[in-house]
Amino acid sequence: MFYEELIYIEAMLNYVVLHTTTRKMMVYLTIKGIGEKLPAGIFLKIHKSYIINANKVKSINGNEIDLGNAKVVISQNLYEETIKRY
Repeated sequence: MFYEELIYIEAMLNYVVLHTTTRKMMVYLTIKGIGEKLPAGIFLKIHKSYIINANKVKSINGNEIDLGNAKVVISQNLYEETIKRY
């Protein structure tokens, strides 16, 4: 697959939007379903609606992760776990 191109994944009901370096793709999967298929060492769930590519993180400001082209919010429940990773 194109793991190195994948920046983050966003949940939208029974679909997920794959945000890549060049485009967005909507796929009929749940965030849980796609999360189980991704390599855990590279991808990190930071919110019930977001999984990020840890290699694409530019900075963390408070509860927000800067991924270059996008900023994604870290949930309170997953904040400590996310910060420990960095």
